[in-house]
Amino acid sequence: MQEISRTKKELSFANKSLYNKRVQNEGAGSASTTNFQTELNNNSIKLVESLTSQKKLLEAENEELKSRMNELMNDRTSNLASALDHGPMGGA
Repeated sequence: MQEISRTKKELSFANKSLYNKRVQNEGAGSASTTNFQTELNNNSIKLVESLTSQKKLLEAENEELKSRMNELMNDRTSNLASALDHGPMGGA
């Protein structure tokens, strides 16, 4: 009988503790939500900054690759023209 009484008291204490925690969380809910929103906004800003930086790097790399391709194409075209000029039918 004593064990049942003790268990009821423990259950009552646990219920009161849960209720108090719930009340505290609801009271701090707006601050918690505000902190979460602030952190979310900060993370979003950091992500956008990172993406912008990566985009600029890729654009610079893309321009460099285009320039190198143009150089290679010009070299190839000039080599081909030179070969045609000096070939058996071209020059003599």
